[in-house]
Amino acid sequence: MDGCKDSDDEEDEAILNEAAKLPWLTEDEFLQKHRKYQKSFNRVLNEINNHSVFKKLEGKSGRPETPVPNQLMVFLKHLGTEGNGASAPNQQNTFGIGKGSSDVFRRRMMTSILSLRDVCCTWPDAEERRELAKLGEIESDFRWNCRRNVVSTCV
Repeated sequence: MDGCKDSDDEEDEAILNEAAKLPWLTEDEFLQKHRKYQKSFNRVLNEINNHSVFKKLEGKSGRPETPVPNQLMVFLKHLGTEGNGASAPNQQNTFGIGKGSSDVFRRRMMTSILSLRDVCCTWPDAEERRELAKLGEIESDFRWNCRRNVVSTCV
């Protein structure tokens, strides 16, 4: 039975890999629908795909886990939609998912994304802040604009 399970897992993974290659949306359509370029979407997906929150519990029967890319799409659609468009019933109709699934997907996504906080979100130290400040002054000519504004205001 374990050999059959491994075979099923490999087959499911192969199907997902092939489906991911299909250009079912153009880049512009994908951006409009999910508020993210496909390349950025794939980068996020690679970071969260193996998070434990998406693993089916050992020995638990029931429906197979919804693929992580699908859950990420539901989450991004929720974030990028205002008002009733972000409601669970609307997402059920848009994605053909069951009642409560959008809430579960959003919780899983928040858990997986927030787990990357220490890796992805850093605050610059004092030296890095000085370098960034210098870069900002050079690119925007901030000091010159401030002096010019002060002089013109006083005159």
